[in-house]
Amino acid sequence: MNVVEIEGVSQRYGHTTVLHDLTLSLGEGEVLGLFGHNGAGKTTSMKLVLGLLQASSGQVRVFDRAPSDPHVRQLLGYLPENVTF
Repeated sequence: MNVVEIEGVSQRYGHTTVLHDLTLSLGEGEVLGLFGHNGAGKTTSMKLVLGLLQASSGQVRVFDRAPSDPHVRQLLGYLPENVTF
């Protein structure tokens, strides 16, 4: 089982597509680094995996469940660059 499975995901904000047909899988024990310039889709990809965004199209699975599943949220940790309260 892959820990993260992203298949054919596109993300749009209005008429602007910020992710186009992203496919990625991350197996247990693998490490992934997301690199790219500002606006490349790194944060959007992470928000999709964390269940903070719903994909415009395609499918995101984490531990073979929807990222918004409460069980998945108990298993994930995330430290954003900027924390605001």
